[in-house]
Amino acid sequence: MMKPVVFLVFILMVHSAANASELTVEEAYQAIPHKRTVFDTKASTLSTLQADALQQLFDLADRGIVLRVQGLRTLHSTSSSGEHSVLLGYRTLASSVTSLRVPAEIESARNLVLQSLQLHQQYFATQFHTKQSGGKPDTALRQNRDVTQASQKLIAAYGSLIKAFPNETALNRQAFYDYLCALDFL
Repeated sequence: MMKPVVFLVFILMVHSAANASELTVEEAYQAIPHKRTVFDTKASTLSTLQADALQQLFDLADRGIVLRVQGLRTLHSTSSSGEHSVLLGYRTLASSVTSLRVPAEIESARNLVLQSLQLHQQYFATQFHTKQSGGKPDTALRQNRDVTQASQKLIAAYGSLIKAFPNETALNRQAFYDYLCALDFL
């Protein structure tokens, strides 16, 4: 049987190791926690081009959800070792979203998701800087300008998709909501 102090150190080491490695999408959703509805391209009423573009956008949104969870864990840890990785991850993700070619009906949603991710990156950059300067990071997310603006953009992206594809299957309309809601801090 482990002594309580040894067990506590073991738990802290496992927790630190989990924070240091990249999370899977499933682990990120569990950490939020949020329901995950996977977009079903085969059941979609959309054209193949539209469905494939949305699938790619949602795959990138999943990467954003992983980054969000990693960023929050890094922000609330005593170490700053993951900060550079999170910010680099956001820059790389923004570049991927920017280069994603989508049909005109999806362009507005893609641009809004991109803007939201850029605001997430800005939030983390500011909070990491505050933390490095010895200050206390802003944990009042509902009052943070970057977080609230990002949330508004994700809500608008959802509205754009629902408006563009009112006849899409109920499952996939739920997926629109779940991907964008899970990406949202609020």
